[in-house]
Amino acid sequence: MCYEIMKILISDSQHPNAVAPQYADYLGKQPKLTVTRFAHDDLYIQWTKRSLAHKLCARLTPKVVERNINTELIRLVSTTKPNVVWVFKGGQFFPNTIQSVKETGSLLVNLNGDHPWNFFQRGSGNANVTNSFHLYDVFFTYSRSIAAEVAKRYPEISTHVLPFGHRVTNSQYEQLTQIPESKRVCFIGNPDRLRAAFLDKIVASGIPIDVYGFKWSRHLQKKNNLRVFNQANGQKYYETLRKYRVQLNLFRPQNANSHNMRSFETPACGGVMLAPDSEEHRVFFNEGKEAFFFNSPENAIEQCRHILELPDDEILKIRDRARLRSVQSGYSYNDRAKTALQIIHQFHLQRSGKQPSP
Repeated sequence: MCYEIMKILISDSQHPNAVAPQYADYLGKQPKLTVTRFAHDDLYIQWTKRSLAHKLCARLTPKVVERNINTELIRLVSTTKPNVVWVFKGGQFFPNTIQSVKETGSLLVNLNGDHPWNFFQRGSGNANVTNSFHLYDVFFTYSRSIAAEVAKRYPEISTHVLPFGHRVTNSQYEQLTQIPESKRVCFIGNPDRLRAAFLDKIVASGIPIDVYGFKWSRHLQKKNNLRVFNQANGQKYYETLRKYRVQLNLFRPQNANSHNMRSFETPACGGVMLAPDSEEHRVFFNEGKEAFFFNSPENAIEQCRHILELPDDEILKIRDRARLRSVQSGYSYNDRAKTALQIIHQFHLQRSGKQPSP
């Protein structure tokens, strides 16, 4: 598709695990787009570094810092005059700020990797997200069920399913293939009550398992077959996804019957994923050929034993097929960004009464 010239202001982040930079990087490479990246978390970090008093202020009265962030967004919209303002989740932006942006005539886009009003854990959302939601023109969600719920409650919002993705390049993948395999089960993620209960059953079965995350030793019973490690970040994260014979994927409640970020990151690394048996997982991957699925802790234990006993050459084929499916089916964040941009561009043209270029 040929795009007309558009100016996009996108809420960016410097966090290493954030999704926003993946989209911002893709947009910045498109020749007919002028992209302004607003890394709002930079303002927060700069504030806390001024002095100990500023750091305490940010923790005890965060709205003081948030007001600066909101003021800066309004200033950027006023000076850059974007056609599109793209917000990721939006917990840092006040409803009256989003309303002010809307009144400028900019197309408002929101992408949320959680539910926009049902929050299952700290950090998944706040009142700003919920109370601003009705102001957006276009909404992207990873989940089909969330999309159906939003479409029913807010039929005036153009709602689209945009799955999570991966950022593993071909060169990175080639490096990962050199990592020796550890014939154990692995889980990467921070603890909660449901995850701990599930993993306790895996540990009790005697299956060798390594768990990576924040203070897991406080949540799991000590056993000889269990090893606990600190969080795996950056390159170590991808290496850990790759090297284990079984990479266990556990859903949070909001991901039920859907998928999560690990659903694409693990196969893209050539990891052998064992994940919840959901409708979306069965659309994305072929069971037994590119990934494995379970429907209960007991079934997960059976699957772990089955995968651990598979011949090495069969495991290599599964790893290769998982990577190939990830590439050929367009599961990268560049692919997701391209899809999102096409939808946004079409909506922009419709609203302006223009016809798309061939």
